[in-house]
Amino acid sequence: MITHIVFVKFTPGSTEEQKKKWRIEIAALKDKIPTIKNLIVGDKVGVPRGPVLDGGWEDAALVMFDTEEEYRAYVTTDAHAAYKAATAGIVGDKLIYNIQS
Repeated sequence: MITHIVFVKFTPGSTEEQKKKWRIEIAALKDKIPTIKNLIVGDKVGVPRGPVLDGGWEDAALVMFDTEEEYRAYVTTDAHAAYKAATAGIVGDKLIYNIQS
């Protein structure tokens, strides 16, 4: 299984509504790309002691695929390109991290 982890920082001045749009757009990929086995977005949870050590990343999503080939195909889909275009104005920075399990 490949887990594609996306962390984002929003542009300065992004509204809560715009941040919600990012979640809606990325979550919608599950219905548009059949090779996505699972997709998770959710609220950030603090740690029991001390501050959250999040490096300033504001939101994240986990996108799971059965195989690396399915992940690589996902990156080239029209739906993925449309998601990136729809959210480009509010995503100031992103970190992509993929793991295989």
